Amino acid sequence: EKSQVNLMNPEAVRDYIAKQNWTPGRRANIIYAYALFAKWAGLKFILPRINIPEKLPFIPTEREIDDLIAASSKYIGTFLQLCKETGARSGEIASLKWTDIDYEGSTIRISPEKRSNPRIAKLSNKAMQMLNQIPRAFPTVFVGHYKSLRNLRRSFEKQRQATAVRMGNPRLLQIHFHTLRHWKGTMEYAKTKDILH
Repeated sequence: EKSQVNLMNPEAVRDYIAKQNWTPGRRANIIYAYALFAKWAGLKFILPRINIPEKLPFIPTEREIDDLIAASSKYIGTFLQLCKETGARSGEIASLKWTDIDYEGSTIRISPEKRSNPRIAKLSNKAMQMLNQIPRAFPTVFVGHYKSLRNLRRSFEKQRQATAVRMGNPRLLQIHFHTLRHWKGTMEYAKTKDILH
């Protein structure tokens, strides 16, 4: 039977949270969510300190990324290739429209998320060829086909699982859309040694 805790009693909530065997990150998220609730309800709740250990992001090898791209479907493979080459957020690539692609200049116009800046990204011949193989059935390149970024992500996760098993490489399971953003940033820093870049 699950324990019941009175959400209108901040001390009881604090005690309940303290007894749970949660990771520091999960604990911090729940405390933050309750703090918002307490503020909304007019309750006095002092946020306890939580030390969240920092972890370095997982950076796959380029070979692992390329293996995953090659083993994926036409849509997912192209999506991953664009994430790899541009370092854009998955939502930015998912919202890409056909009108954002400049075929003569081999570039895409990226509409920003999370207060980023709009930008133009240069694409390789490989990425342009992959884009050319996708049917233009919808105004957007990816989301029209999958209906949402969530569906696209689920499809990717199934293909990633199958590829990791087939290739006998469990490291592939650690590759997410955002991993490619970390990879691109790492590669750019290795080339330029300029953290601001």
